Amino acid sequence: MTAKEELVRQRLNLLQLAEALGNVSEACRRRGISRTQFYEYRRRFQAHGLEGLKDLPPIHKSHPLTTPPEVEERVIALSCQHPSWGCTRLSNWLKDTGTSISSPTVQRILIKHGLGTRYHRWLKLRERQATEAIELTEEQATFMERQNRASKRATPKPSSRMSSAQMHSSASLRSTRMPGYNRERPHRGTLRRGASPRGRAPRGWDEEG
Repeated sequence: MTAKEELVRQRLNLLQLAEALGNVSEACRRRGISRTQFYEYRRRFQAHGLEGLKDLPPIHKSHPLTTPPEVEERVIALSCQHPSWGCTRLSNWLKDTGTSISSPTVQRILIKHGLGTRYHRWLKLRERQATEAIELTEEQATFMERQNRASKRATPKPSSRMSSAQMHSSASLRSTRMPGYNRERPHRGTLRRGASPRGRAPRGWDEEG
């Protein structure tokens, strides 16, 4: 007896035990299964006989609307061949050649494989150039040259202006008090020690020696 046949026999014995005892709960307790599973076995046995007590085939995990792998590979290859094309143009070209796929699906595939933007496709081509020594087509070479120029323009240049950190440091130095230095200015009309009123000589200058 095979393992599958033994499994069917055990499930049939469970149904027979429940009928003999007249108590489903007791039969399930003795066999160590749930009542839900018992009723599932009984429903399948009533509908299909012994065939219904066999294990059901596994449910396919992929969603019926999942893009086939070969279509994904075609999208990736086409995007690498034409790196300047966006998802809408790729979708239209694929539709014209017999592969119906929406632009959002194309975009999802590109993002999944790290090709979602022109910048990422530029990086991918640079990587392939370095590792595989591929020969670029004229379109790919033009794309690479254009992206290289854009990358250089985007690189920040050293600024001759004082940075915020330097400005903060300079302000801190100016605000630091030196020993014996009083930042407060005297109020108008208040004479500093040793000073003379306007128009008069300092004390002692008009005294005889």
